[in-house]
Amino acid sequence: MLCFHVKCLAVIIVVFVHLLYVKTAQNLIQPDLIDKLQTGGFANIIVTFKIKTNDTIIRFAEESKSIANRVEKITKLSDELQKLATSTQKQVLDFINNERANINYCILWITNQLTIRSASLDLVNKIATFDDVSEIRETKILQGITLSTVSNASDYIRDLKPHPDFSSANSYAVLQVKAPDAWAQGYDGTGVTVGIIDSGVKLTHDCLYDSYAGIENNGWFDPERKSNSPRDDRGHGTTCLSLIVGQFGIGVAPGAKWMACLMFDSNLGWMEDYALQCLQFMICPTDHEGNKKDCSKAPRVINNSWYYTAGEDDSNMRMIIPIFEVLDIVLVFCIGNEGIPCGVAGAPANYKEFIGVGGTSYKGNYWTGSSSGPSRTDGSIKPDLVAPADCVLAANSIGDNEYDSTLGTSLSAPIVVGVIALMLQKNSRLTKDEIKEILYKSCDP
Repeated sequence: MLCFHVKCLAVIIVVFVHLLYVKTAQNLIQPDLIDKLQTGGFANIIVTFKIKTNDTIIRFAEESKSIANRVEKITKLSDELQKLATSTQKQVLDFINNERANINYCILWITNQLTIRSASLDLVNKIATFDDVSEIRETKILQGITLSTVSNASDYIRDLKPHPDFSSANSYAVLQVKAPDAWAQGYDGTGVTVGIIDSGVKLTHDCLYDSYAGIENNGWFDPERKSNSPRDDRGHGTTCLSLIVGQFGIGVAPGAKWMACLMFDSNLGWMEDYALQCLQFMICPTDHEGNKKDCSKAPRVINNSWYYTAGEDDSNMRMIIPIFEVLDIVLVFCIGNEGIPCGVAGAPANYKEFIGVGGTSYKGNYWTGSSSGPSRTDGSIKPDLVAPADCVLAANSIGDNEYDSTLGTSLSAPIVVGVIALMLQKNSRLTKDEIKEILYKSCDP
C-alpha cells in the first residue's frame, strides 16, 4: 500500500513538473503568435537568445581603440559576433538541421537572433524548450512608403533655372542642396560606395546601371530569393537610389557607386527580419547567396527609407545601435509620412544616434506630410535635417528611361545620403559625429 502511494506521488510530481515545464516554455512565446499558430497556420518568427551582443560590443570597443584600419575593425567585430551567435544558438541549430522538414532560417549575428520562415506551432513549441532561448515572436511588417506621383509638376517647376555650369541639372532638389557647386570643384562622390536597403533596384535603368558596384564586389543581396542580380518589383528603391547616384542631373552624387539589399517580401511587404539581414549584409557584404563575406566592401553610409510607425514596438531594432556606433557607419533614415502632429517621428529615424530626415516643400517650407518629433524613444529633437520631399524628379522603374516627379520623405533621406557621399570624397576620414556636425552647420536655419 505504501508503495502504491509512493508511486502515485511520483506520478503526480512528474506530471506537475511536466506541466510547469510546458507553461514555462510557452511563456517564451508571445501570445499573439500562439493565437495565430493555433488556428493551424504558419508564421515568420524571430527567436531571441538569452546572451545579448552588448557585452561583446562593449568589450570590443575598448580593445579596438588601437585599431586604425577600418576593414580590420569591421572584420574582427563581425567575426566575434558570428562566433557568439553560432555558439549560443548551437543546440537550436542542431535541432533544426536534424529535422526532416526543409526549414528556411537565417542566423542574425548582428542581434544574436534566429529568423525562421513559415514556422509551425509544433516547431515553435519545440524551440521554446531550449534553455538558451529567451523569446519567440512573430516578425513585424514595417512601414514602407508608397510614393505618389505629382501630376501637375510642371506647374511647380516652370520657373526653375538650371545651373549655369551644368545644364542637365534640372532637378530642384539637386539645385537646392547646391550639389552642382560641389561638382564644379571636382566632388561628385567618386571613390565612395553608398548602400541602400529598400525594395530593390532596377539595375537596367539608364541613370543607375553604370554606377552599380557589381555582383563580383558583393554589391547585392536578396534575402527572399537569393537572386544573383538586382531587381525591384515595387519601384520604391529605384526611385530613392536615383536621388543619390542618378546620372543626368538626377542624383546628388553621380560619381558614387552603389550596393543594395532587398527588404521587401513579395507577398507580405517590408519585413523586419529582412531589414536585419540587410543591415548585417551592409556591415560585412557577402555574395548573393550569403557566402564569401568581405568586410572591405562595406559602405560608409546607408540609406533607409522605411520605418516603424509611431507607437509600434521597435525595441528589437534598438539592438543595432551599439554596433553601428562602434564601427562608425552612418545610417540615414526617413522620418516618415505621418503628418505634423508632435511625436509621430518613425523609428529608427527618431534614435538620437541616427540621422532622421524630414521633408520640405518645393517652396522650402516644412512639408505638411512629413512626420515630426520629438522622439518618443529618447526625447531628442527630430528630424535632424530636412530635404526636398515634394515634387522631386526621380527615376521610375516602369521603364529603363522613365522619370517622374514624386513626393514623400523617402526622397528626403537619399538626398542627404548624396550630400554625405560628396563630403566623404572630400575627406574620407570624417567620422559620423563630424559628418553630423558639418551638416548641421551647413544647413539654412
